Amino acid sequence: MYKLKQEVPVSHALDFADVSDALIHMERHADQIQEISKNATDNAAMVVSAATDIDADIGSIISSYFFASQNHSEEEYNRHCLFDELLIESTVMSYNTKRDILLKILNVTSYCTGKKKANLQEDLKKIQEWRNAVAHGTFQMMVKTFEVHLNYQSGGEKVLLLSDEFWMNVDQTIERTKSTLSQIETCILKERGCYQKTGDDPEFDKELELEYQSINNQLTERFDEGWK
Repeated sequence: MYKLKQEVPVSHALDFADVSDALIHMERHADQIQEISKNATDNAAMVVSAATDIDADIGSIISSYFFASQNHSEEEYNRHCLFDELLIESTVMSYNTKRDILLKILNVTSYCTGKKKANLQEDLKKIQEWRNAVAHGTFQMMVKTFEVHLNYQSGGEKVLLLSDEFWMNVDQTIERTKSTLSQIETCILKERGCYQKTGDDPEFDKELELEYQSINNQLTERFDEGWK
């Protein structure tokens, strides 16, 4: 998993009337404060990693929409690779640009429609804002209450309370987004004849079973039964 190159600094707000009381409190609860700070850092890294994965998923959908084909010629394949290299994987194509292209594709297709498309659009915006917030914002722990606040800029100053409920919402939003994007790409690949699964085509299932048996036989011949 992607890890931030540096730890996210978590400053401490001495939210006590008396500084000495705050310092005593911090000493008594040093382990808990350290654990909460580490969780904030780890969760920030998770958001950055997930946003990077989702960016790649969107790029893959765009590429599949324009180039996926059951019978690629060598020329078409090379064109596909060049498209990915020069556009999809380059800094020219920002997250927002990819998101806009994806939504335009969805507007002229039936891969994802209605409320599901609206939810995807909203979730993609949230994930990008969270990613920017944890990457560029500042973390502050309220020592007395053990609350962690994330201060960041997004159309003005904003503050997020990084509660368990917040992180659960982040986790669910990311999982929902990844699932929807996966379903969209599967629809495209199935439409182009590039995707099959067991039960779709008896001939395909038979070929898959023969291939599986062949691999099993090769492994057994080389390593005996111990490889299983």
